[in-house]
Amino acid sequence: MQPKHCYAVILTLCVGLACAQGTPGATVQQKSGIAVADIDASVRPGEDFFRHVNGNWHKRNPIPDNKSSWGPTAQVADLMKERVHLLIETAAKDTGNADARKIAAFFASAMDSHRIEQLGVAPLRPALASIAAIKDKRALASYLAHLGASGVSSPLDLTIHLDAKDPRRYVPDLAQGQLGMEERSYYLEQGTAMATARGQYLQFLIASLTLAGDADAGAHAADVMAFETALAAAQWTATANNDPTKAATTVTLAALNDLAPGFDWQAYLKGAHLPRSQRDIVLSQPSYLQKFAELSAATSLATWKSYLASQLIGSYASTLSSPFADASFAFYGVAMGGKKARSPRWQSAVAWTESSLGGPLGKLYVQRYFPPAHLERAKLLVATVKDEFRRSIDEITWMSPASKQEAQAKLSTMQVKVGYPSVWRNYDALVVKQDDLVGNLMRARQFQRRYELGLLGKPVARAEWTSTPQTVSANYDGTLNAITIPAGRLQQPYFDAEADDAVNYGAIASVIGHEISHAFDTFGGQFDSQGKLRDWLSAEDRASFNKRGQMMVEQYGRYSPLPGYHVDGSMTLAENIADNLGLTIALRAYHRSLGGKSGPVIDGYSADQRFFMGYARSRSKVLRKEMMLATLKRDVHSPDEVRINGAVRNQDAFYTAFGIVPDDAMYLAPEARVKIW
Repeated sequence: MQPKHCYAVILTLCVGLACAQGTPGATVQQKSGIAVADIDASVRPGEDFFRHVNGNWHKRNPIPDNKSSWGPTAQVADLMKERVHLLIETAAKDTGNADARKIAAFFASAMDSHRIEQLGVAPLRPALASIAAIKDKRALASYLAHLGASGVSSPLDLTIHLDAKDPRRYVPDLAQGQLGMEERSYYLEQGTAMATARGQYLQFLIASLTLAGDADAGAHAADVMAFETALAAAQWTATANNDPTKAATTVTLAALNDLAPGFDWQAYLKGAHLPRSQRDIVLSQPSYLQKFAELSAATSLATWKSYLASQLIGSYASTLSSPFADASFAFYGVAMGGKKARSPRWQSAVAWTESSLGGPLGKLYVQRYFPPAHLERAKLLVATVKDEFRRSIDEITWMSPASKQEAQAKLSTMQVKVGYPSVWRNYDALVVKQDDLVGNLMRARQFQRRYELGLLGKPVARAEWTSTPQTVSANYDGTLNAITIPAGRLQQPYFDAEADDAVNYGAIASVIGHEISHAFDTFGGQFDSQGKLRDWLSAEDRASFNKRGQMMVEQYGRYSPLPGYHVDGSMTLAENIADNLGLTIALRAYHRSLGGKSGPVIDGYSADQRFFMGYARSRSKVLRKEMMLATLKRDVHSPDEVRINGAVRNQDAFYTAFGIVPDDAMYLAPEARVKIW
């Protein structure tokens, strides 16, 4: 059954304008939008705003056994799975639609657990045989590119994106790849938690290689662990990766072997099927690539083969028979995520199908849940927030007139993508078989790589989306200077169609403000109005901005949501700036929507109280300790409790709304509150 709000949500997305579009003279009594039962009155707002607003909800709703985190926002993800599942079931009946047939066949292959159990490791045998047959380092380099295109983790990550120095063209980019434990600190840091994780990962490697028939899995797993540890030591930190100017080295393809000797780059690039017309390539983390090449030369072919086999199995283990899937869950689900149980098979099948056919499913999603007639109203809300940014730029006290002019140019040329794409990608070339889950996933990933390679030499596809309409997220792209707000984000708890505007501005307008803010943070702010990597702030203005940023780094670095570990204020700086600035602009936009009047008091809460409570509700998520550790180590976002408490503490209106005083834990002295503008 379709939830009541899924259509209604956009009908009033023109926040602040609903009365103007209603019947003249009509008075509509809207609810407060505050779930009073969710509030933990034993925790004062000035003590811990996150737990004050959401405490009782989390007491009544403990993290499910199959989850690493939980909250109202996580419930939206489950709702989306249910909707997509329904769309897949509907697609199975639409035999006349080619995309629908692919969707149905893919899902059927994922749900055929009987066949998957019978096959065991068989789906990977051709790839494992190819790895075993590698005869030299040249063949190794070529096959490494093939595995990367098949979605297998490797030391190298080849992507295609717009050139930061010339956003009128696409370029290939070589960057450091993903490690088995995903983040370098798990390999390098001391302490009980990290040592335990390393031991558990080693056991996973041993189990994976043993299941694949390796008679000496223990020794080979140890070799793989040592190899990955050396890779981790060479990798850049997340904080270093947040500086786009350091990852803008462009070289000719012919020069790679001289710049990073020890690895056959020409064989790798040939195996990656770069077009012959391509002459140059961007190197992200150039120093890593040099160290990787040295390490590759010093590593035996036997260790390389063990590594490739382990990464192949690790990348597909969850889709194989129970012994493989159980080993994968024991490490990635339990050890790294703290989960206590597996998710239902259908949820995994939905995830695999959506990861491969997200575009066609997105088209079905908007047809059912997001009618085109609602699109303009959604865009109107974005325009309202964007217009408030325009006013706020004029009022910045630390920015020079010349820099303000650049900022206004960037804002005015910003592309806005809301709801769903205007152009849908064609999936006719993707082959899907009803009895081949692993093959379907491999072909889908190779299909995506071929699509990306096809962009080289072509005009910029500005209308393309990198996320699907059903994605419960939003993003900003610096080289496109574009924000994307998918239909999946335009629903509760981000928007309540029956609530007064205050809560909705706090929840969804702050999300929109957050994404626009990325155009002016420490990362996106280094791209100009045309998407070119260029510092358009004057030296004096940049110093003023950096001073405010450093205050935020130090402020957030004091949060310790997990005993013994703190938020990395530098790694999370761009997102923290966006949280704070987005919230500031959303509040300004709400106040402007009132036309100089005071917002109503509803259910005993003032308008500003409801605004901040709406914000806190929209990011209400708690994490298991294992996932909290992983978040603190690899996520550029602060944990949700820090995002909420950290952002509201810097808003003067928060103190007035809730009567926060110096004795309160949430209190920050006025001079300690960070104001970007």
